[in-house]
Amino acid sequence: MSGRYSFYHVPAPLQPQLPQLPAGFVARWNIAPRQPVWMLRKADGVRQWQQALWGFTPRWSKNLSHVVEHARSETVGGQEFFSEALGCRRAVLPANGFFEWRGTAGTRKQPYWLSRPEKLFYMAALWEPYPVFGREYQGLAMLTRAAAYLRRPVLIAAADLDAWLDPATTYEEVLNLLALPAQPLQERKVSTLVNDPQVDGPECIRALPGSSGPHGSGR
Repeated sequence: MSGRYSFYHVPAPLQPQLPQLPAGFVARWNIAPRQPVWMLRKADGVRQWQQALWGFTPRWSKNLSHVVEHARSETVGGQEFFSEALGCRRAVLPANGFFEWRGTAGTRKQPYWLSRPEKLFYMAALWEPYPVFGREYQGLAMLTRAAAYLRRPVLIAAADLDAWLDPATTYEEVLNLLALPAQPLQERKVSTLVNDPQVDGPECIRALPGSSGPHGSGR
């Protein structure tokens, strides 16, 4: 499961695609669930940054303790829990890479950092507003797809961003975007420092010697 990711900068060639980073942006190398994140959404036809909490509860739910961080792309279309958000409240989480842990039962799992050659990609997410003491906040869930025995983020191509973010995009088109074929990612082994969500710095993604290489994976 994709439980951690990094977002620390937007490469110069990609900056024209995005609004200027907000004044409150802080580079992060080890973002974890239930933490604040920066999502990109569309409002009044314009891409906008919005801070949200990585955790989703639908507005109609009376159980505010029922918070989920992920939604499965292959079943989300049939789940009432996410149906309204899937229809009109879609976002992406820009990222420079994400982590996954591999290993067998009974052994300490090895963390890997996965990225793309263009150094930035967009992870599909659904968001939901929720009120707290008269103020409205946003929570979100990351969409995932099956990848071997793991689950990885659904990545939205830059060319598909407008369709994904537009609330007017039809349900059928949205499901088609979620079903697009996987694309390869680059990967490298990194230090187990990343196991601690309180550790957050460039050392989290520093490659271990001889660890880099391509790896087929989910888009």
